[in-house]
Amino acid sequence: MIRRPMRATISARRAGRYAAAAGIGALAVTVTAYCALQIAMQRLGPLPTKTIGALLPASAEPTPPDIVATKLPADPQSVDPRYLQMLFTFEDRRFYSHFGIDPVGVIRAVRDIASNQRIVTGGSTLTMQVARLLDNQYRRTPAVKLRQIVRAIQLERQFSKNEILSIYLALAPFGGRTKGVRAASLKYFGKEPQHLSIAEAALLVALPQAPEARRLDRHANAARRARNFVLDTVAAAGVITEREAELAKLQPLTPESPTMPPAPMPKPSSMKIASYIAGLTLGMNLFTGATTAAPVEPAGAPPLVQSSPPEAQLQSLPPDVQPEALPDEASLQSRDEQAAAADAPRFIGTGVQIVLDVRNKLLKPQPAGTHQDDRDALWMFYASRNEPVWVSKAGWNSKAQATIDEITRAGDWGLNADDFEIPELPSPAYGQALTPDQLAAAEASLSRAVLKYAREARGGRIEDPATQLSSYLDRKPQVRPPFLVIAEMAASDAPDAVLRKLQPQNEQFARLREVYLAQRDGATAEPVEIPSGPKLRPGAKHDDIALIRERLHVPANGVEDAVYDDALVDAVKAFQEKRGIEPANGTINSKTRRAMNENQKVDVKTLLANMEEWRWMPDNLGETYVWVNIPEFKVRVIKDGKVIHTERVITGETDKQTPIFSEDLKTIYFNPRWNVPDSIKVNEIGPALARGRRRDMVVMRNGKRIKPGSVNWYKADIRNYDVYQPSGPGNALGVVKFTFPNKHAVYLHDTPNKGLFSSSERAFSHGCVRVRNPQRLAEVLLELDKGWTSSDVAKLIKVKGEPEETAVDLNEHIPVHLTYFTAQVDENGDVTTQKDIYGHEKRITQALEGKWQSIDKGDDHLAQVELSKRLDQSDETKPRKTARRSGGGGNRVVTRSRGGGGGGGYGGGSTRVSSSGSSANDIFRRSFGN
Repeated sequence: MIRRPMRATISARRAGRYAAAAGIGALAVTVTAYCALQIAMQRLGPLPTKTIGALLPASAEPTPPDIVATKLPADPQSVDPRYLQMLFTFEDRRFYSHFGIDPVGVIRAVRDIASNQRIVTGGSTLTMQVARLLDNQYRRTPAVKLRQIVRAIQLERQFSKNEILSIYLALAPFGGRTKGVRAASLKYFGKEPQHLSIAEAALLVALPQAPEARRLDRHANAARRARNFVLDTVAAAGVITEREAELAKLQPLTPESPTMPPAPMPKPSSMKIASYIAGLTLGMNLFTGATTAAPVEPAGAPPLVQSSPPEAQLQSLPPDVQPEALPDEASLQSRDEQAAAADAPRFIGTGVQIVLDVRNKLLKPQPAGTHQDDRDALWMFYASRNEPVWVSKAGWNSKAQATIDEITRAGDWGLNADDFEIPELPSPAYGQALTPDQLAAAEASLSRAVLKYAREARGGRIEDPATQLSSYLDRKPQVRPPFLVIAEMAASDAPDAVLRKLQPQNEQFARLREVYLAQRDGATAEPVEIPSGPKLRPGAKHDDIALIRERLHVPANGVEDAVYDDALVDAVKAFQEKRGIEPANGTINSKTRRAMNENQKVDVKTLLANMEEWRWMPDNLGETYVWVNIPEFKVRVIKDGKVIHTERVITGETDKQTPIFSEDLKTIYFNPRWNVPDSIKVNEIGPALARGRRRDMVVMRNGKRIKPGSVNWYKADIRNYDVYQPSGPGNALGVVKFTFPNKHAVYLHDTPNKGLFSSSERAFSHGCVRVRNPQRLAEVLLELDKGWTSSDVAKLIKVKGEPEETAVDLNEHIPVHLTYFTAQVDENGDVTTQKDIYGHEKRITQALEGKWQSIDKGDDHLAQVELSKRLDQSDETKPRKTARRSGGGGNRVVTRSRGGGGGGGYGGGSTRVSSSGSSANDIFRRSFGN
């Protein structure tokens, strides 16, 4: 009983001694390492501060002449940010956090050496690479690596991170004598590094790793592979998107080397000057002596050429020989000109010279309105050519004429033809010789016009609607890569057809264009006025029927014009459905008469604004897709170009608008649970709970359910609580929810309040889209995707006991397009317009007219979208229902799964219905990225 405390005391003392010994040992190791480092730095010597000072931007140090010739200082602030992001991602992700040595990289390098018995990865940081470049040590040995480590620590102690980065940007090798990012950018791309394309930035990241093995003029394929590897790496890291990486891979390498900036020449010595003069004299003798020296004649030999005048020579001819007329002075002068032209260099005026002149013009400041991407694409395009595309010595060629004719007709497509600057070339037939400079200027100008036309045809007049017009317009112009456009134009025998194909190919765009042309050219018919009158039912006979026939373009086939026959009844029903007149039974009442008199002549500005929106739409809408047009308050399901389902919807209020974008429908939830977002919690749920209302809400704190009445909501921050509405008939989301994950956190869903669907203007929601009959919409979609019947869907909704949300993943994702078109044209050419409830049409019109300052962009709604930052802890283990259906007999089996259960599937070619995660809203929130 007495020994146990003594043993414990002894053990504690031993542990204390061990800890003290370990601390002393660690201190000794640290001191030894510090002393060794100091000794190593003394033996290594100081840094070459004079050389480094010359490499830093805005340095006061004098610049050595050997540095200026090939190494141009570069400030990180004057380099494209995308290049720096790629550089850090690919070379040194922890550049701003380590002290010159990256412990993670060192451990990785040691691991690779141990496993491969050779150096695979060096674990170098950018600071260590600067040390290697300063010491000019490139061998991969342990001694050299230790030297780089010591130098890196010296650099980190003496210079800031930005200064070290500047040294790297000035010293990085790019093959040959080219060193530094600025020198490489000027040499390979002919521009400063402030505006690099993605492909150019990736190439400059890849070259310094093996500059000689990837030289563009010797090993272009190796450089291309290295560039593409960098693109894949930075795309995987999220620096660029996968689509941007794929488009960048299509960009060619540019082997052309523009003229470098002039560098100061060192003063030659007197000996060099003498050798220059001697060499120049010898060269003149060699080249001029052979052509000007007289032939050597032997003494006493007769002269080789008689010097008698022409008249004496004529007299000496026989009488029967008639001499030719002597050339006059003009003909002699013409021969001299021809001889001079024959002796002129063959390069002057050729296609090669024109192309080189075009490249030089593209290196200079471009005309106002030239897009940087277009200029870069043109330079790369002409860097790989030796012949112009549009001009010949005689002026424009046939391809240019066809292209110019099409561009001048830009107004027929809703564009402004005056935006495209095309020079006029004088015709040589009138004696005006075309100089190479004129031809080069015309070539470059037409190429710029082509790319500008291609950009504007794809919606490029408004480059970013989300930032220039409204954050709710989350669309991008579908601009084609300019290099591919100019390459296709050059390769095509019908460039005008290529330009026309750049316009939207959608049928609705073509119909809007036809109406626009008719309105512009004054070819529209006069409006048909339908007077007020009695209610007309099918089979009636009235004089107004003839006017209604004319209005709806329904001829009287075999009946009197005044008879209301079946063909006209069908047309009236379709008109009523299109205008939202209920009931759409064909009865012509006062509301139908008023609607027939509205919007018969549409404003051209409305047509142009809607045509511009079509330029932002995806080229491929999908074989089957969901189409929500907000001004119409309608949702449609379209398959193979035909509408197979239509339903009314409710969209967002004017201050809580439904955003405009496209995403893929992935999951349909039945009996969903509503997780209340913070904005609604603060503005609506919190005040209601403080007044003792909204008892249907469940409040959670730290994974535990609490009573709402136990919290003082006047003082508590409701954002610290998880609030949700459980599944059930009173749930705000109803019984069905359709999710297509997006950054706006909106979706289609049911609603228990059906009364608002009877309104003609239905902007009542918080931004999501409410569907009047979502069950039928689910039936249509699941029949297309899985072949389900309506009874299969009904069984998921009507369950026994307390309803729980069930997720059904689609086998094939279905595109959902939330659109904003205020004008549509039917197959008869009739235009239907809707009210511009959100003002987007007005904003687009102002932008097309150049009235950017007048646009009311509103607040950025994405700044107010705050999704929940943490998951419901209780949901991680809460059982949730997953639906299965057997592959053989079609019987339904309802099971339960916990946590991450993927739940269920079909065997033998049947359909899978599954869910993952703890609850449908958890999946939904995670899909939005939390």
